[in-house]
Amino acid sequence: PFMCSPALNCVVNDADRNPGPADPVLSISEPPRGRILVVDDNPTNRQVTLHQLEHLGHDADTVGSGPDALKMLEERQYDVILMDYEMPDMDGLETTRRLRRREADGLRAVVIAMTAHTMHKERQDCLEAGMDDHLVKPVQIEQMRVVIDRWMRPPSSPCSPPSSSLKRIR
Repeated sequence: PFMCSPALNCVVNDADRNPGPADPVLSISEPPRGRILVVDDNPTNRQVTLHQLEHLGHDADTVGSGPDALKMLEERQYDVILMDYEMPDMDGLETTRRLRRREADGLRAVVIAMTAHTMHKERQDCLEAGMDDHLVKPVQIEQMRVVIDRWMRPPSSPCSPPSSSLKRIR
């Protein structure tokens, strides 16, 4: 891991407080932040996941069903969607299929399954439904960080496009 010296932290903190007109603001101590949608029918799971994401420096919204997720995705863009595999009414697989059908050509949201299933078949079902990755419940915070970082775009800067929940397929 990269460690900053007290002198560098002082310079970085001073730059954060007093940026020059054309000076980019450098912040080494903050992780990239992203907006994440958590979709899980279990209120306790939503709360635990929300706490983990906040600890990792991400902003998150939560919903308790697939239909609520689809509605939320009409209103906002997210960098990552954490989707429970099993939910009543509309499970994570069907929610992801519906999301994929309404996405524009060449653009797709990053969807990460959260499931207690560890069998290869369930993982394959997730991929076939259009999910991009998966996390096994109970999700360990380090496992969450690694998987989210794999898909998260760097924060917006003057040299990079704004972050959104849509990734272009090549």
